[in-house]
Amino acid sequence: LEGIPGTVGGGVRMNAGAWGSQLGDFVAEVSVLDASGTTVTRRTGEPGGPEFDYRSSFNIDGIITEVILRTDRRAGRAEISGRRTEISAAREWMKGKRCAGSVFKNPAGDAAGRLIESAGLKGWRIGGAVVSERHANVIIAGDGALASDVLALIEIVRSRVRAATGIYMELEVVVLE
Repeated sequence: LEGIPGTVGGGVRMNAGAWGSQLGDFVAEVSVLDASGTTVTRRTGEPGGPEFDYRSSFNIDGIITEVILRTDRRAGRAEISGRRTEISAAREWMKGKRCAGSVFKNPAGDAAGRLIESAGLKGWRIGGAVVSERHANVIIAGDGALASDVLALIEIVRSRVRAATGIYMELEVVVLE
């Protein structure tokens, strides 16, 4: 989770991840407030329990109120600290920038950032929103950026990548309308 923006509940809902792992790998139990106002707790691996796939979760219907995570006891404190330091250093360029992290899911066998870059879209801008020069799968909301700028840029990226490769770029971020 080092450097991943958002909340634990949102991270579980989206099965947030980076650097070869994802949050769902560590979820033991999820409690949700369902539509009737009842808190329901489900354990991973049990019938009807939470299930996870790439940037998605299933059987989590309601507002996540509590999550119990398992830890990986194979790694020692020094190893974990070193890994966190590596990840933090790799993400240093994002500090202070307004962005939601990766915008698109990686298509099977490829990387969204590579596809966006190969379509020549690094640095493309609409209003205050710009495709990052550092990592093409990140849209930076610069000064004066509007949500409409970001959404328009997402659609341009989708359209250009599809025209160049035939691949439809599926969103990793969730847009609430």
